[in-house]
Amino acid sequence: MKMVRDLCGIMGGKLSAVSETTKNVLLFVQNYNPVYIRKTSMTLAKRSQAASLFEKGIDSEQVKIGIIRAIDMFITLTKGTPEKEILDIYPNPYKEKTLRIGLDEITNKLGIEIPKKDISDILNPLGLISAWQKKTLKVSVPSFRSMDINIPEDIIEEVARIYGYHNLPSVLMPGVIPEFIHYLWYQKIIPLRVL
Repeated sequence: MKMVRDLCGIMGGKLSAVSETTKNVLLFVQNYNPVYIRKTSMTLAKRSQAASLFEKGIDSEQVKIGIIRAIDMFITLTKGTPEKEILDIYPNPYKEKTLRIGLDEITNKLGIEIPKKDISDILNPLGLISAWQKKTLKVSVPSFRSMDINIPEDIIEEVARIYGYHNLPSVLMPGVIPEFIHYLWYQKIIPLRVL
């Protein structure tokens, strides 16, 4: 049986480990596709801290910060001499997203009017840099929030979360509660179909 050198993003190998006799180290920092990492990790039943992190999606913009920090640690701990140049292969750098949402929509969805300044004060510390253009809120989404902030409703959710769900009005929906679709199908009242 051959020994595996490395299972990228999941498990290191003994042959690629640093030892007392190591003279040269190639510091290779990479980000991986979270879907591939999850599938491979689960298929091979190899769970690791690396797999747990990569399958959630790591911010690619942080790779440069990480590699500079690692080089500094190499210098401090080993008194090593780094190369002068860092090779950066980054084919698809992050393009900052911008979302827009109206103050009226925020008020309607939350059921309470929150002042514009308070909304900005909630969003800015979360890394969501906001600017008001009259009654329209423009929000710049940084790379580290790109996986969970994609639509205007995500902005409303962040405002509600920090403002406090317990501070929002609690009002029951008017009207009749809709019947459960599976019950209707079971009773053969309606045919089952993919909705």
